[in-house]
Amino acid sequence: MMTFRQCAAAFSLVVISACVAVARADSLTFDPDTVDSIPLHDLVERLRQEPVDQTPAHVTAVERMLERSRTEADGKLFAAVCAELARLHHRRSEFPVGYEVVSDCLRDPLARLSLSDFVDLRGIEAVQLFLTGKTEESRATMQQIIRDAPEGVNPAVMRRIRANYASIMKTEGEVLVALTLLTDLLQEALQEGSISEQLRIGNNLVVTLQEEQLYRDAASWVQRLQPAVRESSDEFIVMSLRLHELQLQGLLGNRELAIEQLQTFIAQHRDGPPVMIGSAYEVLSDFLFELSRYEASKQAALTAVDILSTNPLEYTNAALALARANIALNRLEEAEQQLRDLRAIGIQDVNSLENLESLELQLGLARSSDPALLQTYRRLLETNGRRQRLKQEQHTRYFDAQQVAAANAAELERLEREQELLRAESAANEARADSARQSRNLTFVSGASVVVFVGLLGYLLSRRRFDRRFRNEQAALTEELESEVRVQSEALARRAHNEALGQLTGNVAHDFNNLLQVMSIANERLATESISDASHRLLQGSNEALSSARGIIGRLLAYARQQELDEQPISIPDFLDDARPLLEAALGTSVALEVVSFLPPSVGIKADTAQLTSALINLLKNAAEAMPGSGTVRLSFELLEVREDDTGADHDLDVGRYIQLSVCDDGVGMSEDQVRRAIEPFFSTRTDVSGTGLGLSSVYGFARQSGGDLQITSVLGQGTTVSLYFPVVPVSLVSRNEPEAVEVEHSELGALVVEDNAVLGEALVAMLEFMGISPQLVTSAEAAMAELTERPDQVDFVISDIRMPGQYDGLMLADWVETNFPALPILLMSGFSDSERIECPVLRKPFTQAELEAALARISRVDRPIAGETLNDGRGERI
Repeated sequence: MMTFRQCAAAFSLVVISACVAVARADSLTFDPDTVDSIPLHDLVERLRQEPVDQTPAHVTAVERMLERSRTEADGKLFAAVCAELARLHHRRSEFPVGYEVVSDCLRDPLARLSLSDFVDLRGIEAVQLFLTGKTEESRATMQQIIRDAPEGVNPAVMRRIRANYASIMKTEGEVLVALTLLTDLLQEALQEGSISEQLRIGNNLVVTLQEEQLYRDAASWVQRLQPAVRESSDEFIVMSLRLHELQLQGLLGNRELAIEQLQTFIAQHRDGPPVMIGSAYEVLSDFLFELSRYEASKQAALTAVDILSTNPLEYTNAALALARANIALNRLEEAEQQLRDLRAIGIQDVNSLENLESLELQLGLARSSDPALLQTYRRLLETNGRRQRLKQEQHTRYFDAQQVAAANAAELERLEREQELLRAESAANEARADSARQSRNLTFVSGASVVVFVGLLGYLLSRRRFDRRFRNEQAALTEELESEVRVQSEALARRAHNEALGQLTGNVAHDFNNLLQVMSIANERLATESISDASHRLLQGSNEALSSARGIIGRLLAYARQQELDEQPISIPDFLDDARPLLEAALGTSVALEVVSFLPPSVGIKADTAQLTSALINLLKNAAEAMPGSGTVRLSFELLEVREDDTGADHDLDVGRYIQLSVCDDGVGMSEDQVRRAIEPFFSTRTDVSGTGLGLSSVYGFARQSGGDLQITSVLGQGTTVSLYFPVVPVSLVSRNEPEAVEVEHSELGALVVEDNAVLGEALVAMLEFMGISPQLVTSAEAAMAELTERPDQVDFVISDIRMPGQYDGLMLADWVETNFPALPILLMSGFSDSERIECPVLRKPFTQAELEAALARISRVDRPIAGETLNDGRGERI
């Protein structure tokens, strides 16, 4: 995102980290003819502390230093110069040459390397392999070094190698592995490492966390590193962490304060490393732009471009920021020239290319002289930004949950170790006390008869047998308890994992419902226009795609347990009579269906009939695909009673009576790992990649939302049984109310529309105007309250979204309207269910114009709808 972060990420491999070298103003140049006149130890120290000169003369001088260290038989200096020569070739992008240098050093018989230096050079060799594109070989070498490292190797060397391995894992996309490893390394370094090592690993961890947008975790580590920062004399890394701190402060919301502190930072370090000062100006430009201070943003970007002109990657991002500011200031000619120059230099970085293409699109929109198009594009960017932040919040919570789970597991392990130590200490104390008693008894009876001695010996033998039996029973009990703890821990971890996935899925589905609502309104409006037959066919296809998308979103919400279900009592025999033709059709002609049910008609379940049918079809299709050729799938229904002593079973059911619905096949079966992952979204055991998974995630969400559970048992080669559990209800006790159709005249009505999504709000306004209603759009509950207070006579009803940013959401607005304007009808809109808190009618997104008219008719009646009543089913169908 920011220049200095890209620099740190590009050179995060610890051994060859070169950002510090680039940052310093003065360059160290060795003359090959005078190298022999300076002590080798002094040359190595200067080489480590000064930036790398990339000239051929400097390369020749360092190669001469390597020869001197070999001649003087100083293994430590030989290893140090070898590492610095590899770093020099890396800066010159000569990766194969760097690899050959390190390999030759390792094979040199005169090097006299110590064990730690040898392992250190092996790690550098693995890094060079990675840089030359031999990824698999590099990973294997790293893993072998870490696994087989002999005793006596310097721990700091091993931490450096493991840090390099973490950087490779991050580059390969295994970010969670890298984060875990870097966190462990930093904990070790904070306990026993040097200040420079703590800051080097800490800076790498903070960079990785920022790349994953885990801003709060990154800020937490920056604060924990402050004691080391205060003791460090490394100007570059201290400035880097300070700049991280200021950037994170702005990213977490306090941009005004971050801007002030960035300006202070620049003023205090004007003579510091140019890459840091240039990066600070670029961060400052970004924050100023986000606050719409475009002129100041441009000036900051101009300064960054001047300072970073010698660094291609940093210059590219600064130039993009400058072009962005010129577009915002409508200086289109300047922006076009800058983008043309950037396109000409051939940008390779993926993020920079995406930013360049986005700015070219904005420039084209601005040149079209249509402000509405540009405004719409900016609104879409803002919507994407909000969606990205929402995903990041979910990602952060999931990562925090993983950290808490790991901490809980470590605490459990520690408690178990303490328990073992206490048991061992208790046994030792008992043994010592027993030995002391036996010694006293033996002293007492030293002069007794042989009979007494034999009796004592028999007692000791029986006591030993008793102690052995007691220890065996105690060990068995301990093993049983530990097994139970493991089972419960795994169950809790699975539940937490599924809950996290469900919450993330529900929020994504909510965002998609908003997008579908906009497209639905647009299609309905187009349907009223005079269009050609070809356009009509396109519009019909679009409507069909919208209908399919609604069904997909419904299944996502069912998995997240946020879909409003149309629950009603279902008699299993009656249900089977109606649904059997559909179920048999799902199996095809080669697989037979066997139904076994002895349930009376008066005993049934309360569920959504369509969802139940869809779930059964999904399970039957999976069973048929698991039996290539022909076979029989068994569908059974039976009563199950869960008692108090059954609550530790595999299912997650409360005490009560349930109907167990099972689909059983004798197909290929699944492994234990596949069973554990079966209810994950998009997981599949199929060999092809054309499908979207087994579909068990939505089936699981439907069962849980209906008050039940899902359980899978499977054996490879023998088949699979999937069981759904639903609470038993008497069919005669629950009835379903059919809503009556009511119409209302909308002419000369005034509506207040409350919707924070600008695109959706404008679409709703257009729909209401087409219905003959005069709408007014506000973007927050606070603005709606102010409008109603000032002009209550101009509003006949309120339409409000439920989820909105700010101090008040739609539910709080409804409570406020009910208190202050009890006669004013209010209709809430929602992309997912929150019915536990809702006390007024709700219209599920996406809805059609007909559904909106029906909803307005309902809320306009004298007898108001019941609390939480759903006015459509969220799938585009009338209720």
